[in-house]
Amino acid sequence: TWIGCVVAPDRADLNGVAPLPGEGLVATNPYPRGDKGDARTRARAGQDTGDILEWHTASGWTVVPGSGAPAPNGIEVSEKGDWLYVNMWPVKKMMRLSRGQTPIKRDVIDVPFHPDNLRWHTDRTLISGGHYAPTIPRAVECLRVHCHDAASRVARIDPRTMTLRLIVDYPSNDVFFGATSAMQVGNEVWIGRVGGDRIARYPIE
Repeated sequence: TWIGCVVAPDRADLNGVAPLPGEGLVATNPYPRGDKGDARTRARAGQDTGDILEWHTASGWTVVPGSGAPAPNGIEVSEKGDWLYVNMWPVKKMMRLSRGQTPIKRDVIDVPFHPDNLRWHTDRTLISGGHYAPTIPRAVECLRVHCHDAASRVARIDPRTMTLRLIVDYPSNDVFFGATSAMQVGNEVWIGRVGGDRIARYPIE
């Protein structure tokens, strides 16, 4: 039953969303609405184009302090809500950002692919899914058409140490390429892609 929605601010073009403990949510805003062309170019150059927005019933939308980033994308929240974990697709990086702390703390690590979505695993590691292509224009193209050089990649990230281990490097083939999401199910990683009609199941140790 439809019971309502949260209306985004006029300037926002939201992407990832994650619930906050208790009440509220956070959402990534990669590019200002109406400014996608120039913003995308600036994001590819490593310039801040977007931010993270926080919403609560009583206060509405606010910008999370220190959240400016090049096209923030997938997002997750720590169990206590004091840390945000955010993928930055154009620059192949992931950010850990403090929430509600003074001073603001921010750490960034390199990711060996274009990271899209993030998911918590049961062991409290983060599973990051995305794809790799030789150049950013090629990566964008590979989300829409079949590219033989768009490997699907998945990494496991320890949120405490901000260390990363690549667990899936799956070459492109005729039925699956350009991954954008992943989650671990038992001893498999299930991988999704934008615009696809199936998921990939990849066994891991």
